[in-house]
Amino acid sequence: MQHLIHDLMTRHYLQESRHILIVGPTGTGKTHLAQALGHQACRQGKRVRFIRAATLLRELNASRADHTWERALNRFVAPELLIIDDFGLSALSFSQAEDIYELIAQRHLKSSFIFTSNRKIEAWVELFPDPAMGNAALDRVVSQSYHVILEGDSYRRKEQQAKSSSPQQEEAAMKSKA
Repeated sequence: MQHLIHDLMTRHYLQESRHILIVGPTGTGKTHLAQALGHQACRQGKRVRFIRAATLLRELNASRADHTWERALNRFVAPELLIIDDFGLSALSFSQAEDIYELIAQRHLKSSFIFTSNRKIEAWVELFPDPAMGNAALDRVVSQSYHVILEGDSYRRKEQQAKSSSPQQEEAAMKSKA
């Protein structure tokens, strides 16, 4: 895993217009890793956009209402790297699925994505109301991607547990063991 992440930091995936799919349980560092890869790309002069999936879908939905959908879509097509965080937290509506499909179709083989998700990649097609559209969109992404599978317990939970054990609690625990 460390070798893969080190290799991704060289940004070859950007030159090849390949994608990175980072999946794993909550709190395992998916967003942190995606942001680090995005930061590295920025330092090399690449245009990068980071957005949470829910915000992306909300912005595209709002643009349908005021007839600026093409312009809004182009804001997400333009960057050399688009990072979509927390993809798949909930199922997609038909218009959201169309938006994701169109975004993937326009960026495919031209630029790179990083997706982070709590769901296994195999379960992503179930998020789409139309399996044919889901398969078409995901085939483009998955076939041209590196997969980073993170495992383990939540870093936030571990950190909270470490903070919540006070010196008095630790002393009491030591006395009870003696």
